[in-house]
Amino acid sequence: TCALPIYALGIEHIVVKNGAAGVKIYYQGRYEFIAAKPVDSIVDTTSAGDSFNGSYLACLICGEDPVSAAHYAAEVAAFVIGHKGAIIAHEIKRQPIEPTA
Repeated sequence: TCALPIYALGIEHIVVKNGAAGVKIYYQGRYEFIAAKPVDSIVDTTSAGDSFNGSYLACLICGEDPVSAAHYAAEVAAFVIGHKGAIIAHEIKRQPIEPTA
């Protein structure tokens, strides 16, 4: 068993998702916690992780900071798990998701 923290290995940006328990981020030498977004009805969690990952990375590519990106990605994942299947049908209408950070 290795007790060495992963950031000690030179990894500078770490995101650990833990479902309803939220997200932990390590970057620029500090830790941040992002709470999971409450969901009224969980229908299918099939693509929650992929939705979070894609949204998070897209935000970073567009210049958002990791905390804002994680808030947005949590909103997207919360929306996605309220629908059946890994891909949400085009017919489903929704308002644009606004980051809450």
